[in-house]
Amino acid sequence: MCWRPKLRDEEVFADILGSFSVHPTLQQNIARIDGSFSSPLSDLQRFVIVLGLCQRDLLCIAPAGFGQWAAALVSMLAVTNRHRKIYSEPRQGLCPDALILCATDAACNEVAELGEKLAKGTDLQCLRCDAGSQGPGGLVLVATPQELLEFKEQVDLKDCFGLVLHGASTMLDMGLMGDLRRITKHHGMPKADHRHTMVFGSHSPRLKELASELLFVPLTATTAPSPWRCAE
Repeated sequence: MCWRPKLRDEEVFADILGSFSVHPTLQQNIARIDGSFSSPLSDLQRFVIVLGLCQRDLLCIAPAGFGQWAAALVSMLAVTNRHRKIYSEPRQGLCPDALILCATDAACNEVAELGEKLAKGTDLQCLRCDAGSQGPGGLVLVATPQELLEFKEQVDLKDCFGLVLHGASTMLDMGLMGDLRRITKHHGMPKADHRHTMVFGSHSPRLKELASELLFVPLTATTAPSPWRCAE
């Protein structure tokens, strides 16, 4: 299956965001910092956002620099806003609605910083593990696998419906497959068929092995050998 709508048309893309009931303030923030992704958003980025809004599992194989993680962050924030639980007071510890795992601390900081800008003016939060307690709104948590396991006593994953792996190939090269299995299978996170998962990495023989464990009936998007291709 290959679908390539004219997502570069700003009106078409705005209509798509509106049709998924994306928070108006979040839509405004997306438009305001469009240049933070690439100027303008690429077809691949917009496709990732649309798939994320549809809550389809995705394996995205592309070199670093395409900004796929930023597109995944947009969709996770939007879906979190749509499905989050409302609490009357701040919760103890961290109970994320979605989790973004990054290969490095620097990548975590980059994702969390952009998430804070996107969530501004909404009741959503995009936090690191050491941020303390969260507010009553939805939470997208950003961490490295090692950091999340270090803070496992403060993090409750039972309602974490969304998972993004940013830099999955690097995680595999770092020998973090075991940590990823522990996080997804032994800490209360919903199973693959009850979770929305997006995996992003460069070309790696082990990436599809990882995807087969974490993804449920996924789509695959890649920048090679042609500039843009998707398959099911």
